[in-house]
Amino acid sequence: MKRLQLTLAVLLFATISLVAQSEFDDAIKQLEKSDLEIKDPEKSGKLKTWEKRAKICTDAYLVNIRGLRFGMQAKKTEQNLFDNLEIFFGTPTKIETKDNLDYWYYPNVTLCIQDNTLSYWKEEKVVDKDALQKAVIAYREAIKIDDQSGKGSYKNKATTMKSIAELRGLFTTKAVNEYYAGDFANSAKSFSAALDLMDLPRETNDTTFSEGMAAHYGGESAFKALLNEDAKRLFRLSIDKNYLIGRSYHFLYDIYISENDSLKALEVIKEGFEKYPNEEQILYDVINYYLGKKQPEKAEEYLDIAIARYPENTSLYLVKANMYMTDYSASKASYLNKRKEADSLRKAAFRVRDNKKENDRLTKENENALAAAEKVKANWVKRHNDAENLLNQITTIDSKSFEAYFLKGVMYYDRADLAREEKNMIPFSEDKDGSKAAAKELEEKSGMTKSVENFELAHQINPKDKDVLQSLKSIYYKLGETEKYKIAKEKLENL
Repeated sequence: MKRLQLTLAVLLFATISLVAQSEFDDAIKQLEKSDLEIKDPEKSGKLKTWEKRAKICTDAYLVNIRGLRFGMQAKKTEQNLFDNLEIFFGTPTKIETKDNLDYWYYPNVTLCIQDNTLSYWKEEKVVDKDALQKAVIAYREAIKIDDQSGKGSYKNKATTMKSIAELRGLFTTKAVNEYYAGDFANSAKSFSAALDLMDLPRETNDTTFSEGMAAHYGGESAFKALLNEDAKRLFRLSIDKNYLIGRSYHFLYDIYISENDSLKALEVIKEGFEKYPNEEQILYDVINYYLGKKQPEKAEEYLDIAIARYPENTSLYLVKANMYMTDYSASKASYLNKRKEADSLRKAAFRVRDNKKENDRLTKENENALAAAEKVKANWVKRHNDAENLLNQITTIDSKSFEAYFLKGVMYYDRADLAREEKNMIPFSEDKDGSKAAAKELEEKSGMTKSVENFELAHQINPKDKDVLQSLKSIYYKLGETEKYKIAKEKLENL
């Protein structure tokens, strides 16, 4: 019985292959015959000639791929003995695997399989590469002849509307297939061709085709093909049709950014925010624009809106915390420079202590420099506390946030480092008993301890992060934690 079944299967595959070639050859003949008919002065003026041609062109387009659909099972299984590519197409002439895809080669088409399902296909030999476009031309010519006759009813017939709907579907499938195959330029053209048919009548129950969807994904294809003007037009249509508005504005914004037209990019994204303030992607693009333009105040304004709207999105807190940390890093550098300037003035005043006038002038400048330094430090303290609060909010929402613990480790290390710098700048004359230096040492050690605690938490979440291990190794060394230093060093060496 098994041998008989195998024989039947082989005969079935052979029959399928012969039929496929026969259909291919017949399609060529039919199209050649139609080419002659439309050149005939008498026949070319008849609606039926063009209606028949539209059907011939559609069939010619489908001859290699009729019945194919994305996600179709490739090999037959016990659960699916019939609805699979093995049954529909027979045994491939060759199977090849590369880049996680299986390629099933047939004489006229190659099927690209992933995880036993059809991903996309490539036709190696076609009846006519413009078959679908010729079908469109044929239907339009038939409609034109009918309209000129004074009837004008052909385009409103149920059969005509059904045929046009089928064409839209074929163009859309073609576009999706070209997209998966990486042929983005032709994918954009096919999506546009489907949209171009929307001027023809459509049945009220024909809801399968979405103009917005075709426009958006046609825009994405055009964007990938660097056809910016086509992409702009299609994304605008997508927005007009209320389809993936945030994503469509996002791509429009990206196009203008890629063209180095930052003013137009801002205009587009602000337009999107004003019209659709609740679109999440648009809000994020506004934030990214101001971050890119180094305008943290404006970015923070929109970040606050985003955090209030999406309080569980910890990435927003991370962005804002990073802004504060960048700000306090700049404040730290400015503060230390002003402290060094004040220290130089103090020393200069001491050197001219016998010259009261000059000593008074330099002492006053020293006091002014110290006051300016303290003002800068106040901003550092505020931003440091702001960053700390944000990072604490993140770990409250997500106790496994590697980024938050890592940044807290960096932040507390910065606090310890500043305390060390301040300790080194204390004049001996102002700290003869060493109490001020001792206080700064405690502050430094407290910062180091908090830093290492958070780096350790980050390490637990991601044991293979080298930056964390390097930080831990360095801090353990400074804290005199010899055993922990050796462990961190060994882990680093083994990565």
